[in-house]
Amino acid sequence: MKILILASNPRKDLNLDREIRDLKAAIERSANRQRFEVEDALAVRVGDLHDLLFRHRPQVVHFCGHGSGQQGLVFEGNEGGEQWVRAEALSDLFRLFAQNVGCVLLNACYSEDQANAIVNHIDYVIGMNQKIRDDAAIAFSKGFYRALGYECSIEEAYEFGKNAIQLEISGSSKVLRSTVTEQQRKAEVVDAVAKEIPEHLKPVLRRKPTLIQSNQVLSGSDQVLSQAKREAIQLDVAQALTEEEPSLKEFRDQVREYLQDHKLADYEKDLLNELREELGLSTEEADRILEEEQEPLRQARQVYAKRLVALIKYYPFDKTIQAELKKFQRQRNLTDEEVDEISRPILEKAEADYQEKLSQREQQEYETKLQHYEQEFTKVIVAEYPIQQSVRDKLIDLQKSLKLSNADIAQIEEPLIGSKEAACQQQLEQQELERQRQIEKEQRAQLEYENKLHCYEQEFRKAIETQYPIEALVRDELKTLQHSLGLSAEDVGRIEEPIVSSQETVHQQELKRRQDQGKQQREQEYQIKLQHYEQEFRKAIEAQYPIDSSTRSQLRALKESLGLSTKDVTWIEEPTIAPKEAEYQRQLKGKQEKAKRKLSLSSFEFQVPTIQINSRKVGKSGIFGKKTETVTTLNVTSRRGQAEYFVEDLGNGVTLEMVAIPGGGFVMGSPSQELNRLDNEGPQHRVTVPPFLMGKFAVTQAQWKVAAEMPKVNRALNPDPSGFKGDRRPVECVSWYEAVEFCDRLSQKTGKQYRLPSEAEWEYACRAGATTPFYFGETITTDLANYDSNYTYGSGTTGVYRKQTIKVGSFPANAFGLYDMHGNVWEWCLDHWHETY
Repeated sequence: MKILILASNPRKDLNLDREIRDLKAAIERSANRQRFEVEDALAVRVGDLHDLLFRHRPQVVHFCGHGSGQQGLVFEGNEGGEQWVRAEALSDLFRLFAQNVGCVLLNACYSEDQANAIVNHIDYVIGMNQKIRDDAAIAFSKGFYRALGYECSIEEAYEFGKNAIQLEISGSSKVLRSTVTEQQRKAEVVDAVAKEIPEHLKPVLRRKPTLIQSNQVLSGSDQVLSQAKREAIQLDVAQALTEEEPSLKEFRDQVREYLQDHKLADYEKDLLNELREELGLSTEEADRILEEEQEPLRQARQVYAKRLVALIKYYPFDKTIQAELKKFQRQRNLTDEEVDEISRPILEKAEADYQEKLSQREQQEYETKLQHYEQEFTKVIVAEYPIQQSVRDKLIDLQKSLKLSNADIAQIEEPLIGSKEAACQQQLEQQELERQRQIEKEQRAQLEYENKLHCYEQEFRKAIETQYPIEALVRDELKTLQHSLGLSAEDVGRIEEPIVSSQETVHQQELKRRQDQGKQQREQEYQIKLQHYEQEFRKAIEAQYPIDSSTRSQLRALKESLGLSTKDVTWIEEPTIAPKEAEYQRQLKGKQEKAKRKLSLSSFEFQVPTIQINSRKVGKSGIFGKKTETVTTLNVTSRRGQAEYFVEDLGNGVTLEMVAIPGGGFVMGSPSQELNRLDNEGPQHRVTVPPFLMGKFAVTQAQWKVAAEMPKVNRALNPDPSGFKGDRRPVECVSWYEAVEFCDRLSQKTGKQYRLPSEAEWEYACRAGATTPFYFGETITTDLANYDSNYTYGSGTTGVYRKQTIKVGSFPANAFGLYDMHGNVWEWCLDHWHETY
């Protein structure tokens, strides 16, 4: 295949030498290069076109130069200057050579009009619909001819040319480095070519309208490219974009060698200029390479200078900042000489600024020290004068610590001492005169005060002998007398204390005698109350056992009205209850056995879960040293349980399983110290529950639908009230009255008594003998119940928040064989709600 490259640049503003050189190098390095024969012609004139096409008979014509829409393409004028050739003329020209030429590539701006005209005679024409950059035009040509080397069709080669533009403008052609793996290189190239080319860089391919067959010489292989081969071509195209011709590479290698010390000496510049001339490179090409190789050095210096300016506010630098700058220098690969050149003007200015601030700060600090000394000296001389030697020593130490001169100290002290000395002498004279007067006054006052103390003592003796303890009114009168006489509390206390002590001894003896008599009487009264409570309790337990809640409330009210302690009441009740409880349990067991025989109960087995909480301390290292944390894990174990039940057939293939709950007693409510306990969960009290049967599962939607079809007792039932649908899911969104109607309909259908459980029965059945917050332990987990796991209890952890009900029986049962007693849905009880138990 012969390729004819026509170049015309009468304006001298395009680097066509480089473009042609790059094109020929790309073709020479392509696969199947022996298939190509390349000819080129520079500074082509309009008159040269016929001769060149006749002489070379090319299959591909490649034009490099200027274009401008309808004006046509620019060629060298026969008389010099430029000459435009319009699309119609070009179309006629290629009509004459259509026998040989199969493809025309117009690598010129705005050449779409020419492509549209030429394609009437040539099978394939490629043009540019807008202005195109030099790098994009060269990239397209490299991709196009590399693809032709792989025997691709013109249309496939056109696509690979566009891929090359994508790689060039995205910078992805630069991924072909020795440090990346082949797999990384392939991935980056594939990613780059997947991006869309900007419209102004996109070449246009025109295909001859009458072209039918695609097996011409230029069409390449008629087989569809495999993905592997397509990726191989893309990599080869990407490689072509980074290749430089040997002369450019030799020049670049020499520049890199000279720049190893990060500078270019004058003699090295001269040697590079000689090398450029020897290699035949243009000044522009050499300058471009120099610019590309020196740019990283310039950027590194600029970045280092920027980093230094950012840190200059911390000047002078400590070791940490110096180490940071040294590290940054190594990261940017800068020499010490470069860093010194960058840093010198910045650091010199910073040092000058620092020294000026330091001088100002030292002067300010000295003035502050002088003010501090003056304040301290003023305090001392105001507090005492003359100044004691120990205080003077402290002032001398203060002067030394503040590094103040003796001259400055003298200027501070002398005026203060002179003023204080004069005032001190005058004060001493006045104080002596006042002291003499005060002595005489105190002597007279002391005599008067002693007379008043004697008067108060006489009045106090009269009061305490008349009545003890002294009444508040008498005490107020004595207080008034104390104030009127002007006596201190301390002196009054010294008078009263021995008198009160003597009288208190007599009083305490009398008081003890009376208390002994009162205590004996109260104990007798309390015993009578205990006997009364015991009589009432015996009457209640003889009348009914177990005691109902109403009787229990009456007994509790009696206990509180008599003021009896819980301990004493328990001491009365327990021996009285014991024989009754034994008899009740015996009868209860008989009833249970009778009920089992009547209902034909069957046994079933199940797994009962238990949560074990394991805590261990783990040491962890942090920025503040080692610390110990407690790590808690939950372990669920299971044991085998057994219970009895019977199956009620509701019709339509739906059954209701009822589990036999053994009678017994338990403490109802929760202890006051239980986590998150509510006030309405107490007070705790013991309850005895007769045996009964309870549904193994919450009522399902299937069971509800069957009951809704049964005859009405008191009210109609909506057969499908639930928000979360499913026959095996629990029914929800039903009222208490509807729940009672459900039970009434079952009773009417079966002849058995069905009802809602009482609150005591429900709690007894839920606990199943457990005393912990949950029937499986001290906490709860979404592995055992369906609830909002965003909330945790105790040592529990968050889990799966399902946000809907799930099928009944999805989790293990409790010890009575009942399922889903925690979570999934709320359940109605028979009782009215009360604030306390």
